[in-house]
Amino acid sequence: MTGKKEKKEEKKEKKDENKEEEEEKKENKEEKKEKKEEKKEKKEEKKEKKEEKKEKKEDEVEVITAVFKVNIHCRECSREIKKPLLKTQGK
Repeated sequence: MTGKKEKKEEKKEKKDENKEEEEEKKENKEEKKEKKEEKKEKKEEKKEKKEEKKEKKEDEVEVITAVFKVNIHCRECSREIKKPLLKTQGK
């Protein structure tokens, strides 16, 4: 009789251990899912912040006006000055 009881107890212990292991696995899976979700949320927040910064930068474009006072005594000189100024591009 004692042999049967011991076997039953061993089976119960194994079942309990298996249940505990399964519960731990489930908890680990849930924790991993939560971590993944948190990482995704952080990435999304970073993307949003980057987009906001880009929008701010685009809105904050400064316009600079420059006036050049140059004495030009012939057309040749005016062309020499005019060409580089026209080629210069702003931001």
